[in-house]
Amino acid sequence: MAASAHAAPTVTLTATPSAIVLGASAQLTWSSTGATSCSAGGSWSGAVATSGSQAVTPTRTGSFRYSLSCRGASGTARTSATVAVGAPLPAITIAANPATIVAGGSATIAWTVGNATSCQASGAWSGSQSATGGSVVVSPAAAGSYTYTLACTGTGGSASKSAALTVTAAGAPAATLSPTSLVFPGQATGTTSAAQTVALTNSGTATLANIAITLSGDFAQATTCAATLAAKAGCAINVSFAPTATGARSGVLTVTSNAAGGAATAALGGTGTAPSTSTAMALISTGAPIAASSAQYPASAANDADYNTEWRSNGVPATLALDLSKVPTAQRQSIDLAWYNEDSYGYDHTLIGQPGYNNAGAYTIEVNAAAGGGAAPTTGWVTVASLAGNHLRSYSYNLPFAGYNWIRGNFTASDGSSGNADIALNLDVYDASNGVTDGWFFNGDSITANCMDHANIYDEDAAHPGSYITIVAPSFGQQVNAFVGNDTPLQENAGVPGFASGDMIAYLGGWLQHVPSRYVTINLGTNDAAGGIAPAVFYANMQSLVRTVIAAGKVPVIPTIPYSLDPTHLANTPALNDQIRALYRAYPALVPGPDLWTLFLNNPTYISSDQVHPNAQGCAAYRSLWAQFAAGTFYGK
Repeated sequence: MAASAHAAPTVTLTATPSAIVLGASAQLTWSSTGATSCSAGGSWSGAVATSGSQAVTPTRTGSFRYSLSCRGASGTARTSATVAVGAPLPAITIAANPATIVAGGSATIAWTVGNATSCQASGAWSGSQSATGGSVVVSPAAAGSYTYTLACTGTGGSASKSAALTVTAAGAPAATLSPTSLVFPGQATGTTSAAQTVALTNSGTATLANIAITLSGDFAQATTCAATLAAKAGCAINVSFAPTATGARSGVLTVTSNAAGGAATAALGGTGTAPSTSTAMALISTGAPIAASSAQYPASAANDADYNTEWRSNGVPATLALDLSKVPTAQRQSIDLAWYNEDSYGYDHTLIGQPGYNNAGAYTIEVNAAAGGGAAPTTGWVTVASLAGNHLRSYSYNLPFAGYNWIRGNFTASDGSSGNADIALNLDVYDASNGVTDGWFFNGDSITANCMDHANIYDEDAAHPGSYITIVAPSFGQQVNAFVGNDTPLQENAGVPGFASGDMIAYLGGWLQHVPSRYVTINLGTNDAAGGIAPAVFYANMQSLVRTVIAAGKVPVIPTIPYSLDPTHLANTPALNDQIRALYRAYPALVPGPDLWTLFLNNPTYISSDQVHPNAQGCAAYRSLWAQFAAGTFYGK
């Protein structure tokens, strides 16, 4: 029989694109039929598949022929493709820096060029310029728009690009104050209020000079303003009110300068009130005999003077019994009791998805009339309070105690997590026989949560960002006591990380139903600034919280929102602080808190590397400022 015939092989090869500039690539694509092998020749070489594609990048200009030969049983087929490589066009970058200047000022025109042999300037400049790059300083005398064009030629052709420069007319300085009036709420004579801030802005186009700031009336100022202020820049004037008499008091803040139109002024007003101070309820539990049914950490750590130690049970159930029999009976007819578990983060850790650490989940508070001085009684306990399903990291009670010597917590469940399902806490008991005269509930966000615990502060080190340090910092109450003497106010840290003003509305009223403390801080606004909340919405939210505190029979205290290095916070916070000042004017019962904006504005090294939260040193300063404020505003120091 005759052998079967084989078809002759075929092959196709294309180059896409077929013309490129030096440095670019072309794609070779080929296919064949009836072939068992292919080999490249010409501008490429070697064996290749019978079909495929390959990028080629010639390294010089010229014409490049790519040959392909494919062999099969019935012969060989050949083809080729050509790629033309030309010189590239000149590559030009050019810019004016700055892009806008005042007439008489100067800008730099800078450019870089590649693939060119010559360059020519046109438009607002002229003449031959470097074909590789350079810069020149220009100073147009008149206002207007100026275009600087650079056209360059090379072996690959010609190209041009331009830079635009805007020249504005030389202007005059203008002094602007915001707000143009301040109203301070009632302030006791002989004391000084928290500061309110007036912003001085040079809204003109020339330097504001010869700045002088004066005040009349019972007002004083501290300022970041120097004698000169650049165009569009601003500085802060922090005004405080120190009434010398009761009744309406008024004054004027006056800023003189070289601005046309005379001095800038802001009206100042406030009300002087008769001096009144709070008396801190005496802390009567420190060092009193205490006993626990089990203890990994000793029971005495619950009520010693060191909040860096705590009692920790060995599982549940567990009891912790305090003997107050040595306290004079007149000082324990009624008591405030507070326990704190500051190992758990956030006032209600479930709101931020955090676990509890040895937190008290369910318990009863019980009292006993048995004689003190010995072991805790085993019978005769009377329940005066109970709680179940708890996720709060602290709790406080106002309790009748006449006729009793002992008080204990009988813990039946832990609000803990794996490996941390015991009970761990510190315990304070105060003499409330004359009523609840003070006590502080620090409601706020993560800054409050981080800074207002009782224990020392562990956070980022200002001197070594990224590293952490422990700062020895007495509690708020201990620092008030250091200022005043015999006054260690009760405090709870009710900060909830991530909370903005609108988030807090759903919770504050419920919490205050069981909080006996007199003063409630509302330390919010940082997260509102991050979210770009409208100032009017922020005002409405904060107003709702103020009304909630007043309705609960307590005194609201609101500080300014802290200064931040983060651009979003920095842009949005001043308008929100203006809303806080509007609340001061609208609600005489609202006490202006410390000026946290100025604290961190004047001490930016107190801000951590995240540009928002205080570092360890910042938290220590934050806590101390609150103590100084409380001592001066409420405790007569």
